[in-house]
Amino acid sequence: MEQHFVVSLTRAGSPEPPVRLVFMVPATSVAEPQRRDVLWWVAGDAWILERSDRDVATWAATFGYPPEEPGTRRLFNQAVRQSAALAALLGESDMRRLMELYGAKVDPYPPST
Repeated sequence: MEQHFVVSLTRAGSPEPPVRLVFMVPATSVAEPQRRDVLWWVAGDAWILERSDRDVATWAATFGYPPEEPGTRRLFNQAVRQSAALAALLGESDMRRLMELYGAKVDPYPPST
């Protein structure tokens, strides 16, 4: 059982629309989601999208989704929109830095550049 929170990420003074997502925590949690946790969650989604080279079949394989299913395509498109909204909100350099930080934390074998 989980609690669901509708979260909006915004930057003060930014003309960009907020990044909206549903954030889940265990039902046993008494704390509301923290900004860092939400940002880390959405960064993870964006990072997986980038690591898959925005290829739906590669992305779907990460989650075990059948790539030919319409639901998979909807989830993929939602991930693309969310990642683009996050990049617009943060700006190119901050988004790149967030992806570097996330990748350094979770990927012991980063791709060669």
